[in-house]
Amino acid sequence: MRTRETLRSLIPGAVLAGGLLLVGMVPSGLSAQDVDSRWMPWLGCWEAADGGVDAPLLCVRPQAESQGVEFFTWSSGKITSSEAIIADGAPRDANRDGCQGMEEADFSDDGRRVYMGSRYVCEGGAQREITGLLAMVNPMEWVDIKVLEEEGEQVPWVLKYRRARTSRVEEAGLEGILADRAGAVKAARVAAAARLTAEDIIEAS
Repeated sequence: MRTRETLRSLIPGAVLAGGLLLVGMVPSGLSAQDVDSRWMPWLGCWEAADGGVDAPLLCVRPQAESQGVEFFTWSSGKITSSEAIIADGAPRDANRDGCQGMEEADFSDDGRRVYMGSRYVCEGGAQREITGLLAMVNPMEWVDIKVLEEEGEQVPWVLKYRRARTSRVEEAGLEGILADRAGAVKAARVAAAARLTAEDIIEAS
């Protein structure tokens, strides 16, 4: 997967710039109804670490039609954006901001991280490539690291999310996302606190 090869050279700088130590280990024995167990630590609702008290919620729930998940943003009492992610390594057609191309996602070999990759052709033939990594920092936080490459320029950035306050989740009526799998999700998040080495972070196939 080309995404992993790109991350090998780009992600370490982004991690160091954010002062982050990525951690994560998903217990292989976990399973819950229709969701891939490797997604378990991410299920539920999250807040941007620097988003303020009224920032939109980012929630992750199982996708009904597949073993993937839906990432959706909840703001002002409704879903304002939604994206389905199936981490099986298969490229899929995508159209974003007027650019057309392909997107793909895949779990690391040990199931601890999610590698993301996309390539687009935009207006005027400009090419854009985005590589990324989702990883648990501790049982309460995870990071989304991305690197945008366009016209020979590379721009890395890091978004950090923390578990959303229970009061906000209940107010939005989204507590049902975890439902009867809450115990398994909690166990997966606790297990995700296992420390990883630098080689784990920049693993390439």
